[in-house]
Amino acid sequence: MNALNPAHKGRDIDLSAVHDFATLLARRAQASPERVSLLFLGDGEIESERETFASLDEKARAIAVSLRTKAAVGDRILLLFGPGLDFVSAFFGCLYAGMVAVPVHLPRRNQSLDKLEAIAANARPAALLATTVTAQAVAERLRDCGHLSRAALLCVEDAYAAPTADFVRHEVNPASVAFLQYTSGSTGDPKGVMVTHANLIANERVIRQAFLHSHDSVLVGWLPLFHDMGLMGNVLQPIFSGFTSVLMPPAAAIQKPMRVLRAVSTYRGNTCGGPNFFFDLCVSKYSVDELARDGTLDLSCWMRAFSGSEPVRHETVVRFSETFASHGFRRAALYPCYGLAETTLFASGNSTFEAPLSIDLDRTQLEQHRVREPVGEAPRAAVVSCGTGWPGHDIAIVDPATLETCGADRIGEIWLSGPSVALGYWRNEAVTASAFHAAIAGRPGMRYLRTGDLGFMRDGELYVTGRLKEVLIIRGRNHYPQDIEATAGDAHPALRQGGGAAFSIEVDGAEQLCLVHEVERESLRRLDRPQILSAVRAAVAGRHDLQLTELILIRPGELPKTTSGKTRRRVCREIHAARGFQALGVAVDIVSEDARSTALAD
Repeated sequence: MNALNPAHKGRDIDLSAVHDFATLLARRAQASPERVSLLFLGDGEIESERETFASLDEKARAIAVSLRTKAAVGDRILLLFGPGLDFVSAFFGCLYAGMVAVPVHLPRRNQSLDKLEAIAANARPAALLATTVTAQAVAERLRDCGHLSRAALLCVEDAYAAPTADFVRHEVNPASVAFLQYTSGSTGDPKGVMVTHANLIANERVIRQAFLHSHDSVLVGWLPLFHDMGLMGNVLQPIFSGFTSVLMPPAAAIQKPMRVLRAVSTYRGNTCGGPNFFFDLCVSKYSVDELARDGTLDLSCWMRAFSGSEPVRHETVVRFSETFASHGFRRAALYPCYGLAETTLFASGNSTFEAPLSIDLDRTQLEQHRVREPVGEAPRAAVVSCGTGWPGHDIAIVDPATLETCGADRIGEIWLSGPSVALGYWRNEAVTASAFHAAIAGRPGMRYLRTGDLGFMRDGELYVTGRLKEVLIIRGRNHYPQDIEATAGDAHPALRQGGGAAFSIEVDGAEQLCLVHEVERESLRRLDRPQILSAVRAAVAGRHDLQLTELILIRPGELPKTTSGKTRRRVCREIHAARGFQALGVAVDIVSEDARSTALAD
């Protein structure tokens, strides 16, 4: 039993009898009213908020009462919140009222509302929920937005005062839509994934099994709560399994990743993680020597360091494990997994406590979508397993051209089936039909989701290799952009790990390689442009047999990414075409044999 919740703080419940999260929270509030459900570190270090199951239940009831004065059962409610626990109360308030929650990213003060208006045009919300501070900040701007301006604006502080004595929770149909998870737009316009109550329960059951969670686990999280990994992984899974989630703002974690590690150590976190870039960030910001001077950091409690949302690099696994081994971190704790919003969250991962499995493949064959082990001096590429599928969920590797399953020696599109797969996209029947209703010959009655991701299976393990639409084809050869980005990031210490975007541009009728890359903040004052160019050009040529046509260096934080940390390569290409990058580095034209570089203005 952990210190946050000693033995007298309630009991567990029978999860087999629970079919929706509204019922689940109400039962937890009855069984363990004083048990700490959520704890928030406002600055990443000091506790600023906490909710017990009882207080969260009470706030959700009050919000539901207020919502029923503004909207009807089944209406969509836009959740417009920054970091903090009010978002969680609002989300459950929607579930209690029988309405469809629509979590969205809160735009910065100087950021356009175009994307938010596009979501509102699709979801057509009846109301917007926000804090008083947020409501005051956006009210004036919302008046100029069509669909946003038509929705009632409700402040949660006002809602909390609503009387709840006569409140009755809406009776939930598990097959109905619980919330809309809008995709980040990394490969297209934002689309609202229809996640049902049954999807949520099915996926959280799998996560509980895969992560070996119990009533006494502790999770440390920093991911955005409006996004699938932050919501389903860092909020709903702890509530489903009945343990405590210690949360902090994403900015606090990115600015000082040591805050996350200290929270794991202080609160004895068993589960914590994020995209691959976060583990690279931890290593780049802190050295073994620095950590050796801090005898208080103890990561021996960390059992599941999950890595998802973007391809997991073997080099990252090794570096992170070696860097933090002296503080009790075990390589077996690193947990590569795979998932996406269209499968609620989790799709594959192992149930054992073993070091991540990786295999060496022939890089040249990999570029031709063939799985071959390297022979002799053949170029190698290490690919990390994302674990196995789970009972009731099927993973298939399918040729996207023939729609037939691939052999074990071929890379194809990853297709998924099972109770975690969402209904489809809200008010988008055509795309839903093509993406969610795929069929495989010989498997009658099975509905598959086409993920758009590439990979292969070996010995029951899934290996993800890239995105179908982002594969670069240059001089007749396929290249995975994340491999090129990783090569560039490793080529020079001034370049940020996970801070690059590789894409193709057309030059004189031929596809050529362009790379945009962030530099480390510490290197801004003394940026050796020619040296960086030379190092990256040599590394890309040597490892990928590619000429680098253009390299653009940008400031840290300026690379377009989704809320989950995925690089938005298509957006980068569009910005480049419009000459929109505020470059501080070099533009390189080496199409001709006489390479030349041009320094750009700072």
